[in-house]
Amino acid sequence: MFIQTIPTSAQGLSQHDVVEITMNEALQKITQLTGLDRMQGLNLLENQIREYNHLSLSAPIVDDHEINFINQLFH
Repeated sequence: MFIQTIPTSAQGLSQHDVVEITMNEALQKITQLTGLDRMQGLNLLENQIREYNHLSLSAPIVDDHEINFINQLFH
């Protein structure tokens, strides 16, 4: 069985390399802990990322009170 060795230092790794290593480790842990196959684990991870993005994008940056205050500053 092939075991990927992971460098102890991120020095010299590109951002792509770091993300690839992290994703592979995450998928490996998901499949170990859930018993899902790799594709099912990837789908589960994808759904969680979509939910996280939806929650973070749907939250307003400023509330109505702040919008009114800023608007009054310029009018």
